[in-house]
This record gives sequence, structure tokens and C-alpha cells, in this order.
Amino acid sequence: MQEEIEQKSVTLMINGTKFSLRTLKSAALKLLAHRQNPSAPGVKHRGKQTVRQLVGQNQGVSNIELSGQDLKEFQRITRRYGVDYAIRKVDGDKEKMNLDVEVAKLRLMKADHESKRFRLEDQLVRFYPEQLRQQEDYIAGFKADMQTLSDHPVPQEDFVGIELLGKAYADKSAAGETLLALCKTAPHDHDTAIGHYRGLSVTLSYDSFNAQFQLLLRGEMTHIVNLGADARGNLLRIENALNNIPVRMQKAQEQVDSLHQQIEAAKLEITQPFPQALELTTKSARLAELDALLSMDKSAPMNNKSEKPSVLASLERGSSGMQKDTPQRRSDRPLDAAL
Repeated sequence: MQEEIEQKSVTLMINGTKFSLRTLKSAALKLLAHRQNPSAPGVKHRGKQTVRQLVGQNQGVSNIELSGQDLKEFQRITRRYGVDYAIRKVDGDKEKMNLDVEVAKLRLMKADHESKRFRLEDQLVRFYPEQLRQQEDYIAGFKADMQTLSDHPVPQEDFVGIELLGKAYADKSAAGETLLALCKTAPHDHDTAIGHYRGLSVTLSYDSFNAQFQLLLRGEMTHIVNLGADARGNLLRIENALNNIPVRMQKAQEQVDSLHQQIEAAKLEITQPFPQALELTTKSARLAELDALLSMDKSAPMNNKSEKPSVLASLERGSSGMQKDTPQRRSDRPLDAAL
């Protein structure tokens, strides 16, 4: 086999008017330069080359794992039998482990991104519309109660009178004392309707948590007044609660404006793609590539599970096939040696 390779001849055709030794030398040098130029058309890479060049031959690639002295033996055998090969350093297990962790983390991040998007979509359909309706109802109720109070204004004497248990009280002191007396006899377990004030119904309620009575002034909305021990002071508290209605309505309007801003932000956010989508795709593809490569390496047949396959034996088997089929040609089956 060695003699056959060493004795290979090359047919060189020269077109010229006069043939001389100098012409032959010039033609031979041009041929060698052409064959040594990787970019020259028709020139195939031989012997050691890159993985891309090796795969580009479209002759199929076999993998052999090498370590230590195996590399020198491998290179000696390939030179002897004219085998095309590429050497690739691989640390697949470690890279796969790292990629497994990174891909798992990215998938969790993507799942969280999708979960947040679904939650926002649900809020756009249910939560935000319900909150808007609620706040808008509050605003409408406050406006209605303010109109009611406007129809029952407070006179200059600062007291318009109050109806308690069907009796009208125009005097502040009498009205305040009567209200305190009702608190002493009112039940604690349920509310009691006791009269009207400025067009609003008045209900007496006991707050068990704070251990005190409250007045509930109801129109379209409910306005709570915490009662104390001062008879005239309780009437002042009633007026303060009613004067606070515009402030409560303004807060409801601010809440409506905030909800509209949140809706616009949510609509924009659900259109945003997963920021690390490209990174996840790239690393997932690389992980799949490593899985396939490692699976191919593990599924390669071995005569002895406790020993690595002999590089020499593999090449000897390949060379036998070359002698039988094409005795004067280099091997057409390239090897990809992984370190």
C-alpha cells in the first residue's frame, strides 16, 4: 500500500511551441502552487483540515475519541494511509451541564414572562373594567349626594335641624343629648334606623372592633361619623363628614385616571416579546446538538466496554477496504477526531 501511494504519477499537459527542462520545471511549480492554494478551483483539502472542510466533502464523517499518545499514533496512521481528518477539542459533558442549567433558567424566565402576560390579559378583561365601574359608580354617588345636600343647605345658624325617631330637633343641644341617649339604649348586634338629616337617612351602628357607636348617613353613598361623648361635638362631626364628600370624590377620580394609565401600560406590556428569546433559541439548539453528539459517541459499538477502541485497528480496517476497492486511491471516508 505504501509503495502504491509513493509511486503515484501525475499527468501534466503543457501547451507550448518549444519543450525544455525549464518549461517542465515552470509547469511543475505552477501545478504545485495550484494544489497548495486552498481557494483554487478543483483543489480538495487533503490530510489534516478544519471540520467545515471535512464535512464539506459530503463523504460522511466518523468520530474517534482520542487522548494522550493516541493522537500521535492517529496522525502517523493517517499519513501512512492518506486519510482526511480534522481534530476537534471537545468538552461536551461540561458544556452540556452548563447549558442544561442556563436553558432551564431561561425557560423558567420565559414561563414567568408568559404567566405575567396571561395575568395582565386577565386583568384587562376582568379586573380593570370592574375597578373602573366601581370608581365611576362612587363618583356618580358622591355627585348625587352633593346635590341632595345642596337641596338641603345649612342656614346661617349652622344647624338645619335633625329628625330623630320621628321628632324634629331644631336646637343643637337637644338634638345632641337625644343622640347620646339613643346610643345608651341601641342594640350592639344590629343597625338601627333613627331618622334623617339634610335629605340623608340616619342609622345608628355599633363598631365592636373600636367599641364605639357610629352614625351612618346614607344617600347614594354611605358616610360614616364616629360619635363621641360631646353632644354638640357629634353634630359638628356630622357636618365635617359631609363636607369631606368632595375630597372623597376627587380621590375616586384620581383612582380612575390611575386605572386608565395602568390599562395602557398593560396593553403595551403584553405585546412585548420575551427579552431573552434569541438567547434561549441559540442555547437550546446548541444543547440539542450536544445531546445528539454525545448520544452518537455513547452508542458507538465497542468490543470491550472497559477499553477504548484501538485507533490503529480502526484505520487498519479502513485501509483494508481501500486496498480491496481502490488500491491506488486515498481513502474517501474522512475521520473527525475528537479530543
